[in-house]
Amino acid sequence: MKRQSWYAVTAVVVVAVLALAVTVVVQAQGPGGNRAGQGPGPVGGRIIAPRGPMCPTAVFMPLPLQRMQQIFAELELSPEQQTKAMDLVKACQDKLAKIRSESHPVQDLVIEMKANPTDATKVQNLANQAIKQEGSILQAELEMWLALDKMLTPKQQVRFWELVFATRPMGPPAADGATQRGLTPPPPPPPSQ
Repeated sequence: MKRQSWYAVTAVVVVAVLALAVTVVVQAQGPGGNRAGQGPGPVGGRIIAPRGPMCPTAVFMPLPLQRMQQIFAELELSPEQQTKAMDLVKACQDKLAKIRSESHPVQDLVIEMKANPTDATKVQNLANQAIKQEGSILQAELEMWLALDKMLTPKQQVRFWELVFATRPMGPPAADGATQRGLTPPPPPPPSQ
């Protein structure tokens, strides 16, 4: 009996973490939302500090091709470097699309959690699949970033990482409703009398 309750507690914790990650990603991709790397840039010239737990697959998600091209232009890459860099980014995006299209364990996990009765064994299996998929995504992202880093000169490497991480929101939105950029939300309207 203790083992079953341990599995149930573990499953609930895993589902909560995955649900939080999905919520953050969905909110960031919604209308007017900020996907990683698509914001206007650092606020007041400073990098936004983390406000909470970070989803590694979101932090290391490749930037949009247009932004990557801008970064490569700013780094003054040679034509060979630029071609190789764009090939690495496109290959990573293709690999990520393939990984994500193979299965949808998080959605299946949410469906199973809503089922009555919930099958704890199925929940645990789906959670393990989701963790494995997220691990594959993170591995593909890191392989791309490391390959890009390796092809740059030491001076380009320093500037590259400054540009890549300067505009990324770090962590979920603040509990007080502050925006992705860490700005203070407008004050509530005065109470009507």
